[in-house]
Amino acid sequence: MAVRSAPSRTRDKVVEVGYHSPGGQIVLYDSLSGTELPNLALNGRKGHYRIRVHYAWFPWKGEAQSGQRLLIMAYPGKGDKEIVHRNRK
Repeated sequence: MAVRSAPSRTRDKVVEVGYHSPGGQIVLYDSLSGTELPNLALNGRKGHYRIRVHYAWFPWKGEAQSGQRLLIMAYPGKGDKEIVHRNRK
């Protein structure tokens, strides 16, 4: 099954890794804001996933006002190999 991703041309870095979820939970936490993000596991499905992270840096009104944007995707899939789809500096 092919997985379509968001266009990587607007992202600085796109990296994909394998992750095994024995309990059906893939939950990320933002320690700066104290926000827990929704579970990325497919309906609590246990098993192996591929996690793809799209990262972009946005300069805005100088360095102090700049920010970053992350798009994090998870889908059932095998393999532990790290794949770098894009690494623009």
